Amino acid sequence: MTYTFWLFLSKHARTLSAAVYSCIGICLICAGYWGTKSMFMLPQIKGADTAAKTKKAALLIAMRDVEDQKLVRADPVPSPNAQTVQLMEAEVENFAHEENCKVAQFSAMPAPTPYASHFGGGGDGYVMYSIKLTLNGNLSNVLYALQKLSDGPVPFEFGTINMTPIQSVDKNTVNQVSANIEIDPVAKQGASK
Repeated sequence: MTYTFWLFLSKHARTLSAAVYSCIGICLICAGYWGTKSMFMLPQIKGADTAAKTKKAALLIAMRDVEDQKLVRADPVPSPNAQTVQLMEAEVENFAHEENCKVAQFSAMPAPTPYASHFGGGGDGYVMYSIKLTLNGNLSNVLYALQKLSDGPVPFEFGTINMTPIQSVDKNTVNQVSANIEIDPVAKQGASK
């Protein structure tokens, strides 16, 4: 006696072919739907890709400029006094305002410490203040504010720059970041505080 799988019996052939054709039909409908949808989404995807490449290029340029400013400048260094930190705070506020950013935090060590570069070595006769600040705003605006700050009258070294995206449901606040920054302004030692 030979056994035949029940599905291959002639009485089930019609049911099997109907099921196969139904599955093929559903697959074709899904493929047509997703193909059409992706065809209409293609310009948006290309636009987003172009915008991302543009922003990435701008970010790389700004990061290179920030890296160039890490070196200690040969500009005249101000004397350490209460005005050094106040001047730095005023610069940060001014440049942040010019670039539509918000200073969420600004804190400084109350007393200067002997200067020691982040890149090795020290500078006899110089002191530095440790300042921590947080800038919130559009990514490119925050980077431009940092670039303006590095071109300001008070020389400093960047300690760290840590940027975190800010989650928002508002479409007008895309690319918002919170930048936690540590900088060390440098001043001449020996003046009154």
